[in-house]
Amino acid sequence: MNRKKKILIIDTETAGSLIYPIAYDIGGAVVDRDGKIYHEFHFVIDEIFTDLETMATAYYSRKFKKYIKSIYEQNIKPVPFLEVLRKLDALIEFWDIKTVAAYNLAFDKRAMKNTCELITSNTNWLGIHELEELCIMCAACDILYTATYVKLARERGWVTEKGNIRTNAECGYRFVSGNYDFIEEHMGLPDVKIEAEILTAIFRKRQKFNGAIRGFPFSQVYAREKVRK
Repeated sequence: MNRKKKILIIDTETAGSLIYPIAYDIGGAVVDRDGKIYHEFHFVIDEIFTDLETMATAYYSRKFKKYIKSIYEQNIKPVPFLEVLRKLDALIEFWDIKTVAAYNLAFDKRAMKNTCELITSNTNWLGIHELEELCIMCAACDILYTATYVKLARERGWVTEKGNIRTNAECGYRFVSGNYDFIEEHMGLPDVKIEAEILTAIFRKRQKFNGAIRGFPFSQVYAREKVRK
C-alpha cells in the first residue's frame, strides 16, 4: 500500500434547510496531497431519497430525474445509511485515514450528523474515529485566493448579488483549472473530484494554511481587494 498520508474528501447534497440539512447524496474519495485518487464512492441514501416529502425540500430537486437516470445506469448506488457508515469505517481503517475534508466542511459535517441522528438516533457518523478536520474553503481563502484570484474574479464576474467576490467551489475550480466556463454539477462524486483538485492546488503552494472550520473565511479575500484599491 502507498504510505502517503491519505485524506477522505466528502461532499453531500441535501434536503431540508441550511440550518438542518439532511443528506440524500454522499460522494467521497480517498486522496493524497498530490491529488492521486485511491478510492472513490457515490451513494444515494435510500431512506431519504425515497421519501418524496423530504426530497421536495431538496435544494437541487430539479436534478431528481438525473439521479434516477444515474441509478438506472448503475453510476450511483442507492443504499441504506447504515451501509454508508460501514463503508466509511472500513475506508478509514484500510487506508489509515487521519484527515476528513470537504469544501465547506461545517455544512457537510452538519448534514452527516443530522442524517445520522435522524436514522440511527446518534450523531457520531465517524464512529470511533477521531479525524483531523480540513475545510478546503477556509484553506483556499487563507492562501489560494490571492490578489490574482480577486482580480480574475472581478474581471470574470464571479461576484455575489451584493457584489462580493465569490469563493465557492465552482469558482475555485475555474481558477485552478483555467476552465473559466466550468459549471459545477452539484452531485456528490463529481463535486468531490473538483474539490480534490482545489486541495491539491493548496498543497502545491507549500505554505502554511489555516484549514480549521471558522466563520466567514471569505472576509480575508474581500480584504485583499480593499488592499488593492
